[in-house]
Amino acid sequence: MKSSNMILDKARSLIGRVMKAGADEADAYVEEMSNLTISVNEGYVEQLEQATSKGLGLRVIKNGKMASSHTSDFADASLENLLQETMSLVKYTDSDECHHLPDAKLCGRISDDLDLFDPSLAGMSVEAKIDSAREVENAARDADPRVTKFRSTRYADGRGSAHLITSHGLELSSEETYAYLVTIPVAEADGEKRMGHWFTVARHLNDMLKPAEVGRIATERACAQLGAKPMKGGTFPVVFDPTTAASILGWLTGAISGSLVYRRGTFLLDKLGSRIASPLVTIVEDATIPRGLGSAYFDGEGIRPWRKEIVTKGVLNTYLFDTYYACKTGNTPTANSQRSYSSPPRISTFNLYLEKGISPPEEIIASVKEGLYITGLMGSGLDMPTGHFSVGVKGFWIENGKRTVPVSEMTMAGNVLDLLQGIEAVGTDLEPLNSTYAPTILISNLALSGAGS
Repeated sequence: MKSSNMILDKARSLIGRVMKAGADEADAYVEEMSNLTISVNEGYVEQLEQATSKGLGLRVIKNGKMASSHTSDFADASLENLLQETMSLVKYTDSDECHHLPDAKLCGRISDDLDLFDPSLAGMSVEAKIDSAREVENAARDADPRVTKFRSTRYADGRGSAHLITSHGLELSSEETYAYLVTIPVAEADGEKRMGHWFTVARHLNDMLKPAEVGRIATERACAQLGAKPMKGGTFPVVFDPTTAASILGWLTGAISGSLVYRRGTFLLDKLGSRIASPLVTIVEDATIPRGLGSAYFDGEGIRPWRKEIVTKGVLNTYLFDTYYACKTGNTPTANSQRSYSSPPRISTFNLYLEKGISPPEEIIASVKEGLYITGLMGSGLDMPTGHFSVGVKGFWIENGKRTVPVSEMTMAGNVLDLLQGIEAVGTDLEPLNSTYAPTILISNLALSGAGS
């Protein structure tokens, strides 16, 4: 706490000196971070790294020109150099009336307690954290003898604080923690090898899956892919599991960004108020979810966040804006700016999810006479201006409502708008596996290419 107070005093002093040096507006973003990473393989600790860092990013606006610089050195001389360098840089940037800090009326910290900090994390010994990674491996091996080795098993956690100080007199602070556990076992049979993968991540230790459960699920996913092969190509119904449905949802993050709207580089351009998806689709962006992996008390510019329905029953309601692109497009900021001390604010989502539906995932699969259940996507073949995509997929073939043989080396292609409008069922299995998450979904028809295509 003493260190944080000293750093904040220096940041306040820096903002005051920047204003005296002729800036019209300025802000300082300070981060302090402590992270632990443990990698094990076959029970042996391959990596154990504890890292602490801190830094300050300075943003200066003068005569409509903006410049930013950062440093990890809080010595008085270094901060003075940062001030002088940033004031010098701002002279060479282009003037733009939209370079300004957000309206003070929008700014502040939300009053709700989001419970983003877990004090018990510091009380867990390093030995216990190593044991949790070893337990994952042991459970993965015990689940199936076909697991022969591991590509990676890792435990990581961290705590961090962020502070924003502006020339408008705004001072905001937040503190958070996270813990992460992942394993990638390799299953082998008849000379064939397949990798699986599973993880758990949370703000609080008691919200994580047990290590044994992580290992068991990872092994099941690896062994289930043994014998996978491409199937015939054609147009079929497709079921996306929650992890791959979340990846599809993630494609929208860029598409709804105000920066791409301004540049006319998104397939959702001029779609506000239009039906872009099935009536079963409601998509929410919300930074205020307690213990949410993407939750925050304020955005990167200091604006108070709120829950937003990006899509309601298939209709696009809003794009996402920071202060700059809201100004450029004649809109209001949506509290969707994220930043670090080393990078200026950028538009992004905090927690983004597809609201759960009414169909149990088992019933969704049972409704498909012939099609594909997708559990993995490979590559990033999305063309943002058009919405066309082509990506590799793996999973299981569905016949008469049941998962049958494992499938790999197939490609799905189409357009994101057609995919969204073709959603025929949304599952009940919504779990916050990450900051972007979704339940199982069924697409009526999707082009697949594979064997003989």
